[in-house]
Amino acid sequence: MQNAPESLATARSLADELETVIAIPPLPFRAGVFDGAAHAKNVRFLVERSFLDQGRRRAIGIAGTSLIHHVDEDTLVESVRIAGEAMGESAILMAGLVATPPAAARRFVRRCLGLRRVPDFFLLMPIPGVCNAAGIGAEFLALARECGEREGARFLLYMRDAAWVQTYASLLQASPAIVGVKIGTRASDVARMRALVPDTKKVLWGIGDRATEAATMGSRGHTSGITLICPRACDEINNAYRREDFDAAAEIEKVVAELEEVRFMEQRAYNYSAVVAAARLCGFGDVDLGDGGPYNADPPADVLGRIATQVETLKKYH
Repeated sequence: MQNAPESLATARSLADELETVIAIPPLPFRAGVFDGAAHAKNVRFLVERSFLDQGRRRAIGIAGTSLIHHVDEDTLVESVRIAGEAMGESAILMAGLVATPPAAARRFVRRCLGLRRVPDFFLLMPIPGVCNAAGIGAEFLALARECGEREGARFLLYMRDAAWVQTYASLLQASPAIVGVKIGTRASDVARMRALVPDTKKVLWGIGDRATEAATMGSRGHTSGITLICPRACDEINNAYRREDFDAAAEIEKVVAELEEVRFMEQRAYNYSAVVAAARLCGFGDVDLGDGGPYNADPPADVLGRIATQVETLKKYH
């Protein structure tokens, strides 16, 4: 376990690297069992198949699209361990967690801090069930102070409720261990958050590769759930809006627009299963997404048909 936090300068330097594509690869399952070998294969693909400019590293997260809320703690720690050892220092490692109950969240963070390859960041996912903004603020801040300021963990927030902008902005300002926030609501909330927090805190886009509108409002990094399918498109979108060529970014987004539309339809019902289906329909041999995860059946035939129409285009960007 890390016994002392890194220097503030080091932490800021690493946080600056989040201005990249944050790939969230689905955890591969077979017959409901996590496939660690396939997971390692996918992580290596994401490290090796990069089109990011200026030698930038991509970030790889075990988080939302990965179905972390459907696996037990041991499996989640194992998935983080495998990812970290597969990437080494060639990518930024992000470990997502649903931080409830609080004691379990602390245990998970400490177990990850004891791994050979420690996560660079922990992403605090939205809390399910009954909760309120004040409660979220208090518990997240306590976790950041205990495991972050005292033990060296760095945290990112994922905001899925626009009513809580002020709460998340306050958290960003309250602890140096909380380095940024992923906006999972609407592009206009990027501008709202950007106005509330200092430039040293990272405001990232958290709803896939249709990221250009958010970039025009100040986001400087975006989350991708489809990088295993079309890494060239995902990376070129990021390259374009980083150089503020928003027209070019928007044009590349057309490549992924239909797949992203499917992933986010019906309140994100196919966020995971559409990616697994796309990999299968494309027939890729260099990635392995398994046969689908718990609580995520294959999309219905009409949705699979929509994905199938995109296969030849997606292959060109793989």
